[in-house]
Amino acid sequence: MSEQYQLHYSTGNRDLVRLVKITSPLSIFIRQIGSLGGETMVKEKLQDRKLLIKKIRDGLEFYIDAQKVFHFEQRDNHDRQHSVVYERFNSEGVIILPSTGINPNDPNLPEPRTSEIHGSNSEYYWEIAFQGRIPLKFHSKPKPGDRAFNYWQIDFAGLERKTHK
Repeated sequence: MSEQYQLHYSTGNRDLVRLVKITSPLSIFIRQIGSLGGETMVKEKLQDRKLLIKKIRDGLEFYIDAQKVFHFEQRDNHDRQHSVVYERFNSEGVIILPSTGINPNDPNLPEPRTSEIHGSNSEYYWEIAFQGRIPLKFHSKPKPGDRAFNYWQIDFAGLERKTHK
C-alpha cells in the first residue's frame, strides 16, 4: 500500500511526456502483469542516461538514449490513467501512509523522498521514479458512479518554483 494520486486521463500522457523532458528520472521499470508471468521487460537506472517518452496514436513509446525500449499500448481511457505515488518517512525513518487521494500538498506531512508515476494496461505495468516530489494540483472530482478519489494533474508551475530555488 502506498500514498497515491490518480492523474486524470485527459492530462496524464501529455504531463508524463513533458515531465520526463524537463526532469532527470532516476529509473524505469516495466513488467508483464502477474497473471501473464510477471516477466521484467525493462529495468534501468537512468543516471547519466536520457529517458524520452513519445505519445503516438495507440499509446506511448519509451526510449533510453534514443533507443526504443518499449511500446505501451493504450486502448481506452483506463489505459491512459496514471498514478503519482509518494514515499514519505517520519523523523524516525518509518514510512508514512496517509489516506490515499486526500491532499498531496498537506503541509503537515514530510516531503516525499521519492515520487513515482505508475501506469498499466491489461498486459503491462510500468513505473518511473523521480527524486523528491512531483508537484500536483487539483484537476476534478470524480463523476457520479466513478471511483471515490479526486483527479490530479502535474503542477508544472510548482515544479518550476522547486527547481529554481
